[in-house]
Formats: sequence, structure tokens, C-alpha cells
Amino acid sequence: MSKNSTISQLYLNINELERVEMGEKIIIYQPYDEVQILLAENASCLAVKTYLKMLGRDFVVKSCTNAEFMAPGKRTKLPVVQIGAFLAAEFDPIINLFEHKKMSLTENFNADDKDDLVTYLSLVDMILTNAELYITWCDNTVLNEITKKRNGSVYPFPLNYIQNFRKRSAVLKQLSFYDYKNLTFEEVVDKVDKLCSTLVLKLGDKDYFFGENPTELDAMVFGHFFCIFTMELPTSVSLLKETINKYTQLTQFCGRIEKKYFGKIKN
Repeated sequence: MSKNSTISQLYLNINELERVEMGEKIIIYQPYDEVQILLAENASCLAVKTYLKMLGRDFVVKSCTNAEFMAPGKRTKLPVVQIGAFLAAEFDPIINLFEHKKMSLTENFNADDKDDLVTYLSLVDMILTNAELYITWCDNTVLNEITKKRNGSVYPFPLNYIQNFRKRSAVLKQLSFYDYKNLTFEEVVDKVDKLCSTLVLKLGDKDYFFGENPTELDAMVFGHFFCIFTMELPTSVSLLKETINKYTQLTQFCGRIEKKYFGKIKN
């Protein structure tokens, strides 16, 4: 049986969620860290890993070249989580799966808090994912020195060129939909700056954005910021890191999350 036919059999319709056994082993599929994965994809994968750690769920990470094609998704298409015979891709659908199975970080939230959480999640996803996609595919230095090499690294010539062209075209359509395609880099960073100010006000002097316990928002913010901090990027986009680093509450927040759930601190 071919790999593609296996994957098609693994993917179940959302209406069959009731049959998913949450006690099964959780497998996270993602591109290869060292040579393939891109910034927005890495952030989405880390956000999901952090969320699962916050839930206290163990998981196994498997790297594969075709992870983004294993299940349908709207934006990064990653990570892909397999539980038994069920596949879900990207942060929101994966969270929804666990929520549907009564595994939640926010089961005690009232309606107002849940609405507030959804608003912040949407805001963070829109601004940070678009910023990451923008610098990955629109900044010429990043595009030519990093993106094309990493995205095309697992394909033979000339398929690597074709895949880069197809993926860039798809990303540019996304950025156009969100009115990011024609922004300058400085305008994109300004949106991130305003988001950081909003998040600092929400965080205040708390350990987590909604109080003493973590939520999906904490996992998402950590996933994005930590990947921006740690992924090697050229100086042409260094303003993005510098802007986030101005907000010591957010950098300290990332340090706390990393230490608690991953047991280490990186500079």
C-alpha cells in the first residue's frame, strides 16, 4: 500500500469524532527541524506541543517531508496530529478536537471569558502568522537565503523550484486576503508592536494571560514568540525581534513557559 493511500484512509470525516479514542498514542507530524521547517510552521507546531504539555498529554514527534500534505488546513497546514485513525491539522482544529472530547484548559471559564479568549486567539493568530509569512516569503533576503533553500530542500530539481513557486503563490494569496501583501516590512512590525502592547496589558503581573492557570492563548503566544526569538534570521528582518524584545514582560513570560514545560532556557 502506498503512503498516500494510507494517509487517505487515516483521515476521517469530522462527523466521526465520536469514534476517536483519546487514550490512543498522540503522534505529531511536522517537517524536519534542521533543514525544512519554516517560521510560521515552526510556531504552529510549537504552539500545539505546548498546549499538549499544558494538558499533561504525552506525544511523539515524527518528522517527514510531506507533513503539510497529510491533512487539509487553511494556513500553515501544520502540525498534523494523529490519534488512532484520526488526523487533524493546525492549532484551531486540534484544540477543537480536545475540547469536543471534554479535555479543556478552560472548562471553568464563563461565557465572557471564553469570548475574550477567542478574540485574543484570533488577533494573535492573524497578526503573528501573517507577520511570519510576510518575512518568510516577501522579504527578498529571507526568501533567497533561507526560504527557498529550506522549502525546496526535500525535492529534487526541478520540483524544488515548482514547489517554491506554488507555495509562495498560495501564501501571497493569503496575505492579500488579510491585506498584508502590499504592506512594508515596517508596517508589519508596527502591527506586531501594537499587538505586544495589547498582550502586555492583558498579562499584567500574572503568570498567565487569564490568571494562575495556562490557556490556549499562552500556548499560542509562546509558540510564536519563542520561534521568532530562536530561529536564525538575517539582519534585514532583525527589527521584528528587537520590537518584541522591548517588552520584558513577554520575554519573561516565554522564559517561564519554556522552563516549566520544556525544562530549559535559551538566550
